[in-house]
Amino acid sequence: MQGPSVSKSSVAVKPDEAMDYLAQNKTYYHKEFGRGYGHHYPESHVIKLYNRILAARLGISGARGERMLDFGCSTGANATYFASKGFDVYGVDISPIPVDKCRQSLPDIKDHFQVISPSPQEDDSFFDCLFDVIFSNQVLYLLSESDFHVRLGTLLRHLKPDGVFIATMMGTKHYFYSRSTPVGDGLRQVVLSEDPRDQFFLRFTESEDHLREQFALFDPLYVGYYDINLCQDSGFHYVFVGRPTHSEITSTQRDTAG
Repeated sequence: MQGPSVSKSSVAVKPDEAMDYLAQNKTYYHKEFGRGYGHHYPESHVIKLYNRILAARLGISGARGERMLDFGCSTGANATYFASKGFDVYGVDISPIPVDKCRQSLPDIKDHFQVISPSPQEDDSFFDCLFDVIFSNQVLYLLSESDFHVRLGTLLRHLKPDGVFIATMMGTKHYFYSRSTPVGDGLRQVVLSEDPRDQFFLRFTESEDHLREQFALFDPLYVGYYDINLCQDSGFHYVFVGRPTHSEITSTQRDTAG
């Protein structure tokens, strides 16, 4: 069943409003981590992505110490899981609370985790290296349309020419959509309560075609979705797995990959 269509607003978010949305999202995120939010174990879709796609179909099992960037590493459940498979894992997040927990969980590679600004910049650099896999789980939809494309460009620069990019995006079937209103630049404001700390901004994905459009910098390898329905509330997310398109592989990447 197709979810409701996302409103296409032509009203752009002004610069000061854009900073407000990033600050509001960070406030909500920081509050949730302060309350103990964060998984202790990888979610089932992460394990399936590893077993069925990365290891079984793409031959990227971690056995060769492949380098992985967990973009939006949260408290490190996924990073710890992939490290246990042999991956050389790095992670970034916008809050020091989850990054500190990552460092505590993986003390031998604690310097592999960094706090970054929530505001994407075209010249952002993470760890001064290229990655075999970049994994961004339930993160990139926290950015406006404009900021999303800036961030996607920086992630592409950090991926090896033959690397694999994996991202999950919240769909319009997710119950947050029904509690949201459009505000511009692809964003919708989600209001969970009258408390301003329970209000934040997301960008929803309408369909698999919309998903492919958003990640046009990559050739899609696998596209799908996962969902969990508790108390009649859907947690619907799309999944994208791809490699850089040939036209997006730069000479710089070829010279520095290794």
